Amino acid sequence: MDSIQSVVGHHSAPSPTGFEDVWFLSGPTGPGDSLQHTPIDQQPFIVGRRSGVAMKLQFRTVSSAHAELRRSGSGLHHQR
Repeated sequence: MDSIQSVVGHHSAPSPTGFEDVWFLSGPTGPGDSLQHTPIDQQPFIVGRRSGVAMKLQFRTVSSAHAELRRSGSGLHHQR
């Protein structure tokens, strides 16, 4: 069974968008994919298997709307 092993959230430099940090999710988006670094650049940032989400993952263990992430002045928050 294919599953996601790890996705890491990290941040880098100050952003011109008004948020202090730029946050990224890092990991493969599907079985056999290489490592990708995806900026969390939408509010909310939805991760899941369905079309139209901010980050589409192709793993059977991921639901259609698996996670909702939001940025705030105090960091990154998981909503689901």
